[in-house]
Amino acid sequence: MFDALTGLYSRAYVIERAALLLNSSCTAALFINLDDFRRVNETAGYESGDRVLRAVAHRLAGAARAGDLIARSGSDEFLVLIDRCEAAELARYAQRVIALIGAPFAIDGQYFTVGASVGIAFRSEGGIDTGGLVRNAEMAMRTAKRRGRNRLQFFTQDIQGEMERRIKIESALPQALAQGEFALAWQPIVEREPVRTVCAEALLRWTHGELGAISPAQFVPIAERTGLIERLGDWVLEQACVRAEQWRWSVAPDLCVAVNISPLQLNRRFVSKVAHILESSGLSPAALELEITEGAPLPDTSAVISSMSAIAGMGVKFVIDDFGTGFSSLSYLRRFAVHGLKIDRSFVAGLPHESRSIAIVEGMLKIAHSMGLTVTAEGVETQEQAECLRDYGVDRLQGFLFGRPLEHAGFIDDFRRRAGRDSQAL
Repeated sequence: MFDALTGLYSRAYVIERAALLLNSSCTAALFINLDDFRRVNETAGYESGDRVLRAVAHRLAGAARAGDLIARSGSDEFLVLIDRCEAAELARYAQRVIALIGAPFAIDGQYFTVGASVGIAFRSEGGIDTGGLVRNAEMAMRTAKRRGRNRLQFFTQDIQGEMERRIKIESALPQALAQGEFALAWQPIVEREPVRTVCAEALLRWTHGELGAISPAQFVPIAERTGLIERLGDWVLEQACVRAEQWRWSVAPDLCVAVNISPLQLNRRFVSKVAHILESSGLSPAALELEITEGAPLPDTSAVISSMSAIAGMGVKFVIDDFGTGFSSLSYLRRFAVHGLKIDRSFVAGLPHESRSIAIVEGMLKIAHSMGLTVTAEGVETQEQAECLRDYGVDRLQGFLFGRPLEHAGFIDDFRRRAGRDSQAL
């Protein structure tokens, strides 16, 4: 009922109290989650984390109006129930909460900064009960978190539909692999000069009988959260290596294969798995590239460094995907066994006319080439972009200009057609 740490009541008690005091008709709920709070516990310890939580509760209480009900809903989550408030005022209220929580917390001479993702659910007369209102606010908060964090999000019916779809995806995912619902598509990566296809990126596709095509952006985070990513990642790697070895024997003896992996796969078990798959498929380690998304959170850093070093020691190459979109770009290059990077499509899209995109791409190339890294540009869609990137010295190019993702037969047909004219592509 009462949370001794923060001096706030529990979620269940506040919902019950709202029903009694407000005649089951509170106007709105704000559901607040602290962004990056775990980092405080990991870097400064749980005692400092607890003090930050108390400070957050104090700031929320100071911002509350008379009659507002505030609760601690979870380890790093808070709930505010509000009566008699218009939508515009709610938005201002939420922005104030985000600003208050975003201000640094001074703890024993150290300063800690966290953000706040805020979900807002608003109820008109005759709407759902208070418990349902809180659930809607929580759904809105999770949407705010997925869309970039440190922001507010009103609940809508679209969000409810999206959440219901996510629940269905999470339920269907464990059986999808056994039921043969996954497939690989392949997209060519070409050398800058002379232009020729040198690599094929394996792209995972899921088609569900009821839900249709499901984007990796939707199911990969769920697989990571539920622990299915290792089994799914093993399947992709095995299928890609077997297929690549077939191609190297038949139509493309020099073709390499690029496979995306989750940082959560980078452990000692994965080292053994890579070695086993390479041996059983017959694929040369030099023909395999493993792509890690630069913005993805890394687990235990020392274990990742050890695993990457062991795999790189076999002759496998590591490439940082979506380079420049996260917060660890240069740290990745300095600390890990990296052989190349991919410039994210968001920077390529501005070429050749946006001066800032030009400056960023040139800067990335200068740093990467000074470290002996191979640079691939993603999302190349126009001849102008390709010529611009070639002039800047990008090593490899990938995008719709050179081929869309295709399944096995279509990719090979396209590869054969392209082989005779690659030298004229640019």
